[in-house]
Amino acid sequence: PCVAYVRMIIFPRFGEFVLKRKAEHGGNIRFASVEEFETAYGAGSVHPGDLKASLAEAINEIIEPVRLHFRENPVAAQLLETVRRYQTTR
Repeated sequence: PCVAYVRMIIFPRFGEFVLKRKAEHGGNIRFASVEEFETAYGAGSVHPGDLKASLAEAINEIIEPVRLHFRENPVAAQLLETVRRYQTTR
């Protein structure tokens, strides 16, 4: 699913995907297109650990405004607290 998330969420939002890697592993790679990313992934040039970490960072960047809203807006914070108190049953 990580490749699909990059294709369907990250590229439409940012127009690129930056795979962050340590310098000893070749440093960061900036993919300008989905095709370029998928080709590198298919060739084994993208380590799954690097992909997961870079994807998580990009998704966190996308949802940070939502987190901020629930932290700073008192009405939203109260709503979140109410939802957290609900218990699910099976």
